Amino acid sequence: MVAATIPMTSRGSRSRGRVLVVDDEPAILTLIADTLDGFYNVTGVTTADEALSHIEQGKFDLVLSDLRLGEGLTGIDLYERILEHSPELAGRFVFMTGDTLGQASQVFLDRTQRPCLAKPFPAAD
Repeated sequence: MVAATIPMTSRGSRSRGRVLVVDDEPAILTLIADTLDGFYNVTGVTTADEALSHIEQGKFDLVLSDLRLGEGLTGIDLYERILEHSPELAGRFVFMTGDTLGQASQVFLDRTQRPCLAKPFPAAD
């Protein structure tokens, strides 16, 4: 899978912060980013490596990441790298998944106490 950055910026002055959305499925990425657009400045990427590159270049108020990502680093790997280099951002990390959680993923979420949204989830969530 080829990494893709989907440029998304908020409309008008209602922006309250910067959100990085990471999902390896471009259609889901676009749907989530469009839902947040207008309220936040949104950057959407399809790989953890690309997310790390964006984090190095700028400040984000929230990271919303798929737990599993197609190739390369997983959402868990992304979180662990952020925890190592930007612990304050790790505290603003939310996972999402469309899969049934395996035991290892559940143990990880229990240990880290990071929220995890089950896809599909209501826009209000």
